[in-house]
Amino acid sequence: MRTIFLSATFLLILGLTSSAKAQDLQIDVKEHVLGNGMKILVVERDTEPTATCWLFYRVGSVDEHPGITGISHLLEHMMFKGTHTMGVKDAELDEAIMTQQDALWIERKRLRGLVDANFLAEYDEVSQTVNGLIRRLEEGREALETRTYNGMPIPEQFIPEVERQIAEGEAELAAQQQRLAELESREEYEAMGAVDLLDGRWEELNQQSRDNVIKDELWDTYLNNGATGLNAFTAEDTTAYIVTLPANKVELFMWLESDRLADPVYREFYEEREVVKEERRLMENRPLGFYNEAFNEMFFQASPYSWPVLGWMTDLNAIKRQDLYDYVGTYYKPNNAVAVIVGRVDADDVFGLAERYFGPIPRGPSVPQVITTEPEQNWEKRIYYSKDVNSRVDISYHAPGVRDSDMPAMQLLGDILSGDSGRLHKELVEDKQVALSASAGMDWPGRFARSFDVRVTCAEGHSPEELLGLADGLLQEVAENGVTAQELQRVKNQAFAENIRGLRSNEGLVQQLGFLDIIYEWQQINRLPRLLQNVTVEDVRRVAQTYLKDTNRTVGLVTRAAGSGEGSEGEGAERFDGSWYYHGSARYHWPWDVPQYRLTSTFGLRENPAYRRMIADAEDF
Repeated sequence: MRTIFLSATFLLILGLTSSAKAQDLQIDVKEHVLGNGMKILVVERDTEPTATCWLFYRVGSVDEHPGITGISHLLEHMMFKGTHTMGVKDAELDEAIMTQQDALWIERKRLRGLVDANFLAEYDEVSQTVNGLIRRLEEGREALETRTYNGMPIPEQFIPEVERQIAEGEAELAAQQQRLAELESREEYEAMGAVDLLDGRWEELNQQSRDNVIKDELWDTYLNNGATGLNAFTAEDTTAYIVTLPANKVELFMWLESDRLADPVYREFYEEREVVKEERRLMENRPLGFYNEAFNEMFFQASPYSWPVLGWMTDLNAIKRQDLYDYVGTYYKPNNAVAVIVGRVDADDVFGLAERYFGPIPRGPSVPQVITTEPEQNWEKRIYYSKDVNSRVDISYHAPGVRDSDMPAMQLLGDILSGDSGRLHKELVEDKQVALSASAGMDWPGRFARSFDVRVTCAEGHSPEELLGLADGLLQEVAENGVTAQELQRVKNQAFAENIRGLRSNEGLVQQLGFLDIIYEWQQINRLPRLLQNVTVEDVRRVAQTYLKDTNRTVGLVTRAAGSGEGSEGEGAERFDGSWYYHGSARYHWPWDVPQYRLTSTFGLRENPAYRRMIADAEDF
């Protein structure tokens, strides 16, 4: 089958290079809509004895609002906690525990409000610092004693550095313990006593919950029946639940997914909320984390794309369990869902199973529509940022949406500019050698208009301002003089081939079908080759003139922080200056970032765990 498929692909690509009119793809998608409005899409494929099953909900961060940002992502996590019949030993006890937890949480929050917020924040910070230092000192002493870390030997020349950091850690621990003792002698600390009593009761309830929960029962049920690729994700426009099963296990998918749609229970809410908050913290510790968010918020003035999928920390702290039930009651309804199944299945059998399991779930009310859209931008916006990363320039232009007839031409414009044979790369990276990388293209499409993005990473000795000017020159050249017919045909062929490759796997086909139906309609998957082939040289020139204007863009200029240096000693050069290990042009904070000694836990007395650091010359985290 593989050889035949490649041959067919090659013939289709040849067809694009001829003068014959491009035709639509002919992916045979069978569609069935249940009485409650749920859509089922099936593609029968006999390539392997499996069925890839994705369930999409038309809800993501764009459906949120300030006050509950991040709730879509939190809800995705909570949907794995089970139902009244899945994931719990005693459902009545479970409900009683959750009721007590919610009441106790409110009272704890009220009592904590009686304690000075600054004192509470300081006390929490110091106590967490003390506990963290104790833990990391224990790990450090063990590493020093065994001369290994995670089973890997520590080079002898680095032992003095480890000893020095342990000594520094011990001194810091003594100072922090003294600071903690001073805080505990103050009156505010006594006021925390009542909170401490509630904390004890809180832990008791949490333990009762843990004893009553059947951990990961939904997950294990899938895995015990041969599931692979079990996952979920939340994006701006959709939330999806993913699994590949043996072809004869599609009924299991229908049962489990209909059960958690009709009867979700959000046990372990407070623990899971902390997991989601930690994801937020990890993003904040990425070198470009806050920059990316600030850039996005500046670009989108009014659009709900302006806030992050992870949400804001204050909103995550404020979201209550009941908020999840209210949110799921609004958006997790059959009439807001699309199930896509691709594999060795019979469509009529799948539709019958869907009717049996999803059919009885009542249709929900009409889902609230996003009203606010992005206004026209009439001036250039700029953001400046300095960090220990490679200098770079980011340019984002407001671009047409997926329903706009200009979208295919914009996609091909990005392909002409990007890639190893693209104009940006050839001019800036290969010919002038002023950039390490250069790319352009449409952002991932969504329900609403997104962006056309240009990114250039500066080579050493070249500034973002210089690269911005050079990139502008190339973009202006396209807008004024257009592109060649050969360039356009080349990227048409590439786009068609990449599209076919993306549809080769069941997972790729499921993803594209479902996502297209969420943001537009699934039929677009068959039209895309024709839409791309029909783009003309004049179309590309016209969209460049229309959208690539200074008044339609936001520019980010990132410079390497003063004093951070490039660490370049020539290819292959190595040295160690006490804290930093240099290898050629790369600089690592030893030992947690050196590739051959990369650590996987939070050991590091300078608060530099591997997952929070990056090599200094990396473009992004």
